[in-house]
Amino acid sequence: MLARKTAPIEDYASVPVGTLRQRVRVLDAEEMRQLIAFEECHGSRPRVLEMLHDRLYQLEHGAVPSRSPCGQGPHGTKKQDFRREER
Repeated sequence: MLARKTAPIEDYASVPVGTLRQRVRVLDAEEMRQLIAFEECHGSRPRVLEMLHDRLYQLEHGAVPSRSPCGQGPHGTKKQDFRREER
């Protein structure tokens, strides 16, 4: 897989690690894979990679992307069609 030149989260490089966990919750599994590839090539921070891999695992096992508190997607665009599965 080729690494992206930009991360799928706006201003990713300036997002504090403590805030990142909440910011990645709007990403789907493919976007998480892209973000992991980006981090591996550009930062390779073990704590961040562990958190990203944990979230990817959750998505691959039934978790769904959530809306951000302000209803914005990762690039500041409106995210649509993210509905929690009814059980």
